[in-house]
Amino acid sequence: MTAQRKKLFERQMLYGLLERLEVPAQILPGDFEAPDLGAVLNGKLIGIEVTEIQKSKVERAKRAHKDDVVERVRCGYEANNGPPLSVCFSFNQGVDLAEINRAELSQEIVGLLLNVSLKENFDAVVLAGELLPAALQRIVRELRFWRETNRCVWQCIEASWVAPLTTEVLQERLDVKSVLLPTYRKKGYDAYWLLICAHPTNPACRFEAARDFDPTQVLSPFDRTFFYDGWQAVELGGLGQSNE
Repeated sequence: MTAQRKKLFERQMLYGLLERLEVPAQILPGDFEAPDLGAVLNGKLIGIEVTEIQKSKVERAKRAHKDDVVERVRCGYEANNGPPLSVCFSFNQGVDLAEINRAELSQEIVGLLLNVSLKENFDAVVLAGELLPAALQRIVRELRFWRETNRCVWQCIEASWVAPLTTEVLQERLDVKSVLLPTYRKKGYDAYWLLICAHPTNPACRFEAARDFDPTQVLSPFDRTFFYDGWQAVELGGLGQSNE
């Protein structure tokens, strides 16, 4: 994920969280760093740090090469002024993209997408098996794409296990960010929030609350702390919990 897309992701996740929990904070425009975003709530300036959790380093490493291809294709397609398009990628099981020239693979897919004529918006086209160029068949299981009006989705689709969301998982990530809180406080915000998020379309980030999960048991020195993954929106309890 490029720095620009990371910033966009952080902003989108914060917007989704605030909307879901009906928190009337206004996200500020502009680039922020340490903390990642700024917002205003009840006349007070809030500094918001955003951090992501994933299930395991092993799964993240496996996913990274697939995401790299998706990003390369998207950039190549947009650089060639292709019309707005959403694309879902499925790769063949057992294929190790670390051993494949991903630049050449991406160029091949870009050329394919640029040469497909789509007349209607949201009319999905599925290319699989012999419908794919021979060079792609051993690597790509399926390409599913459709024209959009403006906002587009580019993602890799694959089945994966769902990890339990536990106090321990969240506390571990929170403790890493807590060490940096004294540095954040030097920025002079009125309050500091932490948003722990999981990417809603990345299989390496799929969590479901464990049966005994108690969000109030997550201890945080931040003024407010949240978890959000596009579906689950939870405010976590903590030492610094307040209404700011």
